[in-house]
Amino acid sequence: MSTEKDTILAILHRRTGIDFSQYKSTTVNRRMQRRMLLNHIKTLPEYRAFLEKNPDEVEALRRDMLIHVTSFFRELDQFEVLKKSVFPTLIQKKSSKTPITVWVPGCATGEEAYSLAIVFQEFLGKKAPLRRIKIFATDIDEGAIRKAREGLYKKDVINHVSPQRLRLFFTKKNNGYQIKRAIRALCEFVAHDVTHNPPLTNADLISCHNLLIYLGQGLQKKALIRMHQALAPHGFLVLGKAEGLGEASKLFHTIDSKQRIYSRKDTGVISAPEDLRNTINAQAGKSRLPALKPFGTTQPEVLQQSYRQHNISKLKEALSLTQEYANEIIDALDIMNKELQSAIEELQASNEELEVRNEEVTRAKDYVEAIVNTVRESLVVLDNNFRVKSANKAFYDTFKVTSEEAKNTLLFDLGNKQWNIPELRVLLKKILPQKGMLNDFIVEHDFKTIGQKTMILNARTLEQGPEKSPLILLVIKDITELQKGEKALRESEERFRMLVESVKDYAIFMIDLKGNIQVWNKGAENLLGYTAAEIIGKNTAQFFTPEDRKAGSFKKELATAIKNGWAESENWRVRKDGSRFWATGVTTAVYDEAGKIVGMSKIVHDITERKRAEELLQAQKEIFQTLNDNATLGLFIMDEKHHCTFMNPAAEKMTGFTFEEVKAANKPLHDIIHHTRPDGSYYPMCECPIDRALPQKSRIPGEDVFIRPDGSFYPVAFMASPILDKGKPIGTVIEVRDTTEEKKAEEERRWLERQKDEFIGIASHELKTPVTSIKAYTQILQHRFQKAGDMKSAGMVGKMDAQIDKLTSLIGDLLDVTKIEGGKLQYHEGLFDFNELIGEIVEEMQRTTAKHTLVQQLAKAKTIAGDRDRIGQVVTNFLSNAIKYSPHADTIIIKTKTNKERVTLCVQDFGCGISKEDQEKVFERFYRIIGSDQKTYPGLGLGLYIAAEIIKRHNGKIWVESEKGKGSTFCFSLPLKQQKL
Repeated sequence: MSTEKDTILAILHRRTGIDFSQYKSTTVNRRMQRRMLLNHIKTLPEYRAFLEKNPDEVEALRRDMLIHVTSFFRELDQFEVLKKSVFPTLIQKKSSKTPITVWVPGCATGEEAYSLAIVFQEFLGKKAPLRRIKIFATDIDEGAIRKAREGLYKKDVINHVSPQRLRLFFTKKNNGYQIKRAIRALCEFVAHDVTHNPPLTNADLISCHNLLIYLGQGLQKKALIRMHQALAPHGFLVLGKAEGLGEASKLFHTIDSKQRIYSRKDTGVISAPEDLRNTINAQAGKSRLPALKPFGTTQPEVLQQSYRQHNISKLKEALSLTQEYANEIIDALDIMNKELQSAIEELQASNEELEVRNEEVTRAKDYVEAIVNTVRESLVVLDNNFRVKSANKAFYDTFKVTSEEAKNTLLFDLGNKQWNIPELRVLLKKILPQKGMLNDFIVEHDFKTIGQKTMILNARTLEQGPEKSPLILLVIKDITELQKGEKALRESEERFRMLVESVKDYAIFMIDLKGNIQVWNKGAENLLGYTAAEIIGKNTAQFFTPEDRKAGSFKKELATAIKNGWAESENWRVRKDGSRFWATGVTTAVYDEAGKIVGMSKIVHDITERKRAEELLQAQKEIFQTLNDNATLGLFIMDEKHHCTFMNPAAEKMTGFTFEEVKAANKPLHDIIHHTRPDGSYYPMCECPIDRALPQKSRIPGEDVFIRPDGSFYPVAFMASPILDKGKPIGTVIEVRDTTEEKKAEEERRWLERQKDEFIGIASHELKTPVTSIKAYTQILQHRFQKAGDMKSAGMVGKMDAQIDKLTSLIGDLLDVTKIEGGKLQYHEGLFDFNELIGEIVEEMQRTTAKHTLVQQLAKAKTIAGDRDRIGQVVTNFLSNAIKYSPHADTIIIKTKTNKERVTLCVQDFGCGISKEDQEKVFERFYRIIGSDQKTYPGLGLGLYIAAEIIKRHNGKIWVESEKGKGSTFCFSLPLKQQKL
């Protein structure tokens, strides 16, 4: 098992460059088991083989190994301690010219680094621009680093970021929020392995969360040594709540053990342990050295030399034995030390895992206590005798009592009986018997210990079960400072009001979220004409023009300000006297302390003169742009009196007049080129659409007839566009195109169409007689073959007869079209049973198809007036088309419905269907449907055209409903009472 795991880690190391072999074994096992579970693999050998064949799985395992568990402001209490203890020390130690450097190893996608940057900015406040801060954030995962640099996070990632921080430090994007550029500029993200040389030295602070818990003991120690190397003397190290220093504790001083805050310890050379030195000395003392006899003065020199050499030899031998023995002891101690260290590492790894789990349990346990102790309002729990069972920290701090003084004390006796308020005593005694509640009871009392206070009291009964007496939860909110703040706010608002009132050139006013005015300054009165008494409570929509109100401009401006916090506008506004002025306006949202919009301020300024100059310049630009863009057209410009002030060469060529001639005439352009109709009658200018563009202040397209100097007329198409100055019409630009050739082409097309219709009529009429004769001869020939017993020849002649029938039908359609065009199609009106007609046709058509079943769903029979044969012709056309265009279906449905005035018939098939664009043309002459496989069905495309004309002649309606590939439903409706056909 271990060999397979090592092989997998080796593959991962080789493919990704990251060595996970020293990561915590339990973490590595869990990550591998997760990937095996996702890939439905049961054993490590199978997973190893799968990994070798699938590069994508190697990348997936790498991502799983690099666990990115992070969030914004993950440990809020730790950040508070940093702001109170660590940040002030850093500021004190550093001059304003020296940057404060921070390293965030294992930064993942950047939340921790950005949180530190934001908290630093909050701590520095207005002094932030004066302090240089640089945060180096590193991670081994380059993908995470790229995301961190972008600083863009989805909404669920920033759920627990306060609205105030969102507004100050984030920018809303379409799919989330992005850290503002100023905060991103403080952070530099770099890919880096924390166990390698640190990316910086002399760091003032290192913040490392949720990294060490995933590393093995050796790698943890190595990482902490790197952090120790990176820190400046007395620099700070902050770890996650589930992490510790382990073996590296000798490198750091503990500042706050609960919050895991440490400072760098200066370390020197570590000497050999004292116990080891003592052991070696003791073992050395066990060697038995030979006793040396002293040299006597009477001994000869040779004897003395012999004794000296003998003693030295013995001493060397003893020293050698002692050294060997010492080495054996050192080796034994080293082996024992390694075994002990291994045991300690295993115990510490287990302990850290237990700490993580214990921390989760502790957090759950502390959650309720944290809520109670962090609530600003005082909370007191009373028993049914109104004795204090417990209270939160806010209660003790606010009313200057201790837990020992309060516990089991009658509320009304607490604090020298300062709570003995008769009205409160009565109200509380009503709660338990009635199981009621006390809501927003205001108490004003002069407490001996804390002075005059104004409080809001709320109380609730807390049921404990059938065998226990209920308790009372008393919530006390001190609103003394709030009232003082409200008073100060009112005074501040008054000062602000006086300041706003002193501004005369700008309209400044406050509105609520619906646009109703709440505050109005003197500048607004000067600009818009309303006094404060007249306008307070009214809606600002009345300052907008009727056109803008109709277009919803006012509502859009409000919505933009609410969404973005501000909105700008530049448009016409209306004064009290009805006069208009061009204004620029800024609407800014006003927020309460919770970050909620409570209203908006508006500043409006009159820029009419500036706008007038801009519009005049723009009008001139548009004139010349129009001239340049339309040089091939005839262009005219008329003033407000309809006199021509400009003609381009194309206009001169078209009209036959030069601009000098027109100008010299000194009369409206209409009276020069447009004064007479082709019939010779007078054409008054008031009826001319070109001249109506000016008073109507709108673009008018159209067609008309102009007259040349020689009296000849020519058709034109025109576009007349007014020129406006501050909304006032000052002239007209006219674009004109000579359509003489277009008219000639249209007339020629119509002549050809008439010639075609005439030819079809003659041809079909002339074909009818010979075809009739051919059919008669065919029937005689078929009869003779049948009589002679030549059935094969008779069958072939029968097929020829069927084709002649089709030809006859086509000729009949052509004749009907010709008659329709000439208004000569005959109709024979009479009363007939509509259902009876349908039944006959369905029976006849059913004989023509063995594949389809014709299903009748007919309403109650009605007698209608009309041409029975022609209506039958329409029904037959519907049914034959349904059979033809649904070759792969087996059902056709014929439905009718009636009401008091009309009868309706629909034929539904389940064939190829008709596209939307074809549905608009299907009742035109010679239009044929093309199938989904680009197949064109037989026929001339005249049947539906004839059917439509027959139904229209009967004052009826005809239509189609269809979806491509799903079939069609053709319908017509007829009035029950017919007028004369």
